Amino acid sequence: MCGINGFLQLKNSFSIEVFEEKIIQMNDAIHHRGPDSSGVYAKSPIAQGFKRLSIIDLSTSGNQPMQDLSQNISLIFNGEIYNYIELIKELKLKGHVFETKTDTEVIINAYKEWGTECVHKFNGMWAFALYDFEKEVFFASRDRMGVKPFYYHLNDNYLVFSSETKAIQKVENLRKLNKQRAYEYLAYGYNKTGDSQTFIEGINELLPGSNLIIDKTGFKSIKYWTLKKNQYKHKESVSHEDEFQSLFENSLKLRFRSDVQIGILLSGGLDSSAIVKTTCDLIDKGELSLDKINAYTAHFPGFENDEYQIAKEFSRTDKKINLKSVTPNIRDLLLELDQIIYGLDQPVHGFSTIIHYLILKEIRKDGIVVAINGQGADEAYYG
Repeated sequence: MCGINGFLQLKNSFSIEVFEEKIIQMNDAIHHRGPDSSGVYAKSPIAQGFKRLSIIDLSTSGNQPMQDLSQNISLIFNGEIYNYIELIKELKLKGHVFETKTDTEVIINAYKEWGTECVHKFNGMWAFALYDFEKEVFFASRDRMGVKPFYYHLNDNYLVFSSETKAIQKVENLRKLNKQRAYEYLAYGYNKTGDSQTFIEGINELLPGSNLIIDKTGFKSIKYWTLKKNQYKHKESVSHEDEFQSLFENSLKLRFRSDVQIGILLSGGLDSSAIVKTTCDLIDKGELSLDKINAYTAHFPGFENDEYQIAKEFSRTDKKINLKSVTPNIRDLLLELDQIIYGLDQPVHGFSTIIHYLILKEIRKDGIVVAINGQGADEAYYG
């Protein structure tokens, strides 16, 4: 999943070397997000840190922080830009040079071409922060739905940001509970006000679909995308059913762009079953170069609502489905509860996240680095 950390000087109250040391501490705090490599870059007024989980371009050329050829831009990025191949072609036609095959370099060149409007070109999930030394602009962004996290603390002297609140707390004395946010969680299970506050006073999150820009004119948080009713322009030449099928297939093909093994979580519900079935169809049509599908399901023997048998019966519909069951052990849960809570960073609503942790831990033992999951989409199919 990767992790990003950073400091931006707003006043020359501290040397960049001080921030560089703090970045190392922050990287250590989120080592679990990226065990493959660690990087630090410091050049006034920015200090950046990165923990990498390699998914696209596994070579060292994909390590971060990453700078452009002129060294005018430095970027740290967590996520995936699924349409990076198409964007590389488009940007090359516009004269941009690529040294890697990474979606990270796509963000750099897209920013150079389109500025902060580049986010409208991206199909993916992301949290990134770049600094433009020539224009003296700090530019951070979070994907439309907020899949990737971005937290920050701002004071008069500097901005500090990270993928997790614990990394910020590692270098800042921020321990006071935000009682309003805690109340909303206990009463409603979610952030009722929809503002940027977290459970910790002084730490905010960059809201989904938002950019954060700091330049000579000051601090700006800009909403670049909002889900609107009937925003999508349907094709009149095809039925809605065929159009949806095409979009669904395309979304899967994009997510299978990876240089590591991919697994699918199969609960037996409509959403995950649709993902597996469509993947099988794409393989049959020669649009995915796979010979089997690694599917995983949770098994709770004796539990009334156990879905294992449903998933098992479904897996028999196609020989390409290699189904493996994982039986979460309550003893393992109790032994690792502290670690699970530490990893969650903030309270979540519902126990399914805990179960996911145990399942994904077993999947990782099989060498699976990326897992596709139909999370909460049953409702879209009237489930």
